[in-house]
Amino acid sequence: MNVMTAAACDKHFTDSSGTLASPVHFTGRSGNTPALTYQSNLDCEYDIQVAPGNAIRLTWFSFDVKGTMPSCANDYVEIFIGCDRRSIGKYCSENTRKELFDVYSPDNCLSLKFHSDSKGGGKGFRASYNTISYSSDASKLQPGVCNSTKTLSAPSEGTIRSPGWPHSYPQLTDCYWKIDFENNKSIKIVFMDFDLKCDNAKVTIKGGQHGQSWHTSRQIEGLLCGASKDPFFLSLKEERIWIRFKAGDLVKSGRGFVAGYITYDSAPGSSSESSSPLKTVFGTVFPAIVLFLVVGALCRYKYYRNRRPVTRQAPQEVHAATPQAIVHKPPPLPQPGYGPAPSAVYPDYAPPSYSQVAPPPYPQQGAIPYSHAQPGGVPPYPPEQPGGTPFYPTPPGGTAPYSLSSPGGAPYPPRV
Repeated sequence: MNVMTAAACDKHFTDSSGTLASPVHFTGRSGNTPALTYQSNLDCEYDIQVAPGNAIRLTWFSFDVKGTMPSCANDYVEIFIGCDRRSIGKYCSENTRKELFDVYSPDNCLSLKFHSDSKGGGKGFRASYNTISYSSDASKLQPGVCNSTKTLSAPSEGTIRSPGWPHSYPQLTDCYWKIDFENNKSIKIVFMDFDLKCDNAKVTIKGGQHGQSWHTSRQIEGLLCGASKDPFFLSLKEERIWIRFKAGDLVKSGRGFVAGYITYDSAPGSSSESSSPLKTVFGTVFPAIVLFLVVGALCRYKYYRNRRPVTRQAPQEVHAATPQAIVHKPPPLPQPGYGPAPSAVYPDYAPPSYSQVAPPPYPQQGAIPYSHAQPGGVPPYPPEQPGGTPFYPTPPGGTAPYSLSSPGGAPYPPRV
């Protein structure tokens, strides 16, 4: 198979209007119709540059490029807006209706890049372009003309513009666009020009299910504005899309905006994506910042933990601190005379008999309670010490410590 070099398929256009198409070659016939497809391994550039002071509009006649939206990993056409070549994404047609929205560039430059892989291709594309002059008198919409809802459903109506674009939008404008499409479809909305004064005009995008109004739909992008904002796109999976453009009463305003959209079959498990700066920050930058902070905190924790002094114990101390098993020892054997032994330990044990000698009975009441003499006639207490001194001296004053008589004056009975 012949491979066309880049120099052979690159094209440059400088006229105010023209036609461009992908290179094709004859591959056979289908009945009386020749089969024409583009070649493999192509990388072709198409650069359009018209006179300054003009904008460019590109309209497609046919678009059959092998690949599936939104990735277009096989063959694709990539579109660049402006002389500084700002990309609005890659486009292909296997899961679309082979129709692409009109492309607008706010300045006098527009570029395309066509790529094909080594597996063959489709019929390619064919398009034409023309210029839009900024100096011409554009029909101005008066305030209140756009205060209604326009419903878009056919792919051929895949372009949305603020009133008067590329000239200044009128004051007191409030426009609604409602896009309905089939179930299991996704939509890619591309803002090719965006020039709104933030203190005067805003664009809001909402999404929801069929039948949902503007007020009940969820907000996707709110209060979009900015002077000469870079082109961006949103890839969404919704049943209904609402776009609202609202302008205030300031005399000075910007060009407004122009956007295109394309619907395609949703891949299983596909989700919404966006190339807007807000989505990029929260979808990519913010998770990276959170990951960086978490890793930094873990490193700081490990660093300070390793700096702490470690108290090490001697091997014997560690061994002594190890919990030991508790050994339950049996109770000691009972000793004779200290009570009976437990019957569970000594089942044949019988306690000894306790035989004590009974003490003599107390003397009968009325007898002499106390004898003054021990058995054998010896007095228990001598009445006096040797030498005639009383055994118990009389205290000063002459009073004997013990009375010689019982209470009432009767003397104690004489000693026997």
